[in-house]
Amino acid sequence: MQENTALQKKLTDTQKQLDSLQQQWQVANQQLDEKAQQLEQLRTTQKNDTTDATDLKKSQAESQKQIAALKEEISTLTAAQVTNQLELAAAKTRESQDIVQLKKLLADTQDQKASMSAQIATLTASQVENAKALAAAKAGGTEAVGSLKQSLNKSQSESAELKKSLVSAQNEATVLSKRIAELTAAQTAQTQAQTAAKADADKVIAQLKISLTESQNQATALNKQVTELTAAQTANAKAQTAAKADADKVIAQLKTSLSESQAQTAALNKQVDTLQAASKAAPIATAAPDSDDKLRAYSLGTLWGQEIRGALANVQADGFTPDLTQVVSGVSDSLSGEFKIPKEKIMAQLDTMNKQVLARQKQSSETAESEGDKFITDFSKQTGVKKAEMGYYYRVLDAGRGKIKHGEVVAVSVKESLSNGNVIKDMAKTKQVVTLPLDQFPPVFASSIGLVGSHGKVQIVVPPELAYGDRGQPPQIPPKATMVYEITVQDVKPAQAK
Repeated sequence: MQENTALQKKLTDTQKQLDSLQQQWQVANQQLDEKAQQLEQLRTTQKNDTTDATDLKKSQAESQKQIAALKEEISTLTAAQVTNQLELAAAKTRESQDIVQLKKLLADTQDQKASMSAQIATLTASQVENAKALAAAKAGGTEAVGSLKQSLNKSQSESAELKKSLVSAQNEATVLSKRIAELTAAQTAQTQAQTAAKADADKVIAQLKISLTESQNQATALNKQVTELTAAQTANAKAQTAAKADADKVIAQLKTSLSESQAQTAALNKQVDTLQAASKAAPIATAAPDSDDKLRAYSLGTLWGQEIRGALANVQADGFTPDLTQVVSGVSDSLSGEFKIPKEKIMAQLDTMNKQVLARQKQSSETAESEGDKFITDFSKQTGVKKAEMGYYYRVLDAGRGKIKHGEVVAVSVKESLSNGNVIKDMAKTKQVVTLPLDQFPPVFASSIGLVGSHGKVQIVVPPELAYGDRGQPPQIPPKATMVYEITVQDVKPAQAK
């Protein structure tokens, strides 16, 4: 009988160890899946980064080509502008020389005109003198008259030639003046055209310089992006290598755990076979224990029964109502190793229950998070509400007396509630207090207690990350729950001497 009890205890212990190993195996599998997902994400990110880097390098090459083309175009325009300026200067020089020559020719013509005019005046005066002499000669004699007539005719002939030369010189001067005016107008028009062309060329060069500056800025930005992407690729490669190393390490650990689990499973199966044989040979007695060994065995049974009872309570909190008779039957079959239904069906049912529990927890978590966010938003707008540096919100309901110092022993009562008003615990109703040195309270409580003095009261609203977090404390406190506390300082005592 004692041997049978010891085997049952050993079987129970090994069964627990097996369950624990299975849980560890499941957790390790989840971690492995997460590492694989992270590795795949890193590979995808690296691939995207490589594509982006290639595109950027192409853009950089195109920008450099554009910059080279712009520089070449600027050089061409600058050379053309220099050529135009040289041609303009040469044209101006040629036209200036032509105009100078024409003006010189005009001046010579005008000088000839003046000389001829003087000669004509002289001849005219000579004719007048000759006429007078002719008149006098008529009175004096025939020979003198003939001589004078010859002189007069000669003078008239010379005068006619001079007048003809004068008219020719005047016509030539008119033509030269017209030519000078045409050349001056052409020179002015060409100067204006060259000035306009230079202005257009300067404008084009200025625009090209702006485009060149923009292209250079774009090239600089592309170089920076290429550098950043290269650095990101390097970091991703390192992260991928680290993730692969972690995954390999996890896989190695899992293989080791699997080997150990398989060895333990084989040992457990052997112990189960031994226990089954012993159970068939000597049925378990139901009489009251009458020895220390039996009492220990019975006590362990009651302890495990309490654990089963707690597990049943958790299952009920998850929304299930198990049949107690079937629960006891399942425990008995697990001990004997003989099941009424296939293990695959048992595992499938447990998996279904687990999925349902997770779905309910997710819904409960989302509801609690939504209610908590709304409660915090509304509470933060109320009069007297402030936000502490740690991230919780508070309102002093009663400042109390004095200021609590570090090390002083503080007795407090706490009312704990959810944001929807459900009360989890109210120590004032049960007349309970918690007495600790101020520094030994959890940080949020120590911070909020320090806001009031003796017999003070403060209300705090604590977001999930400072309370029960993503896990909560089922069944009463769902995941991501915002908690509301009313803390009353019942007493403050001096710090205890060390």
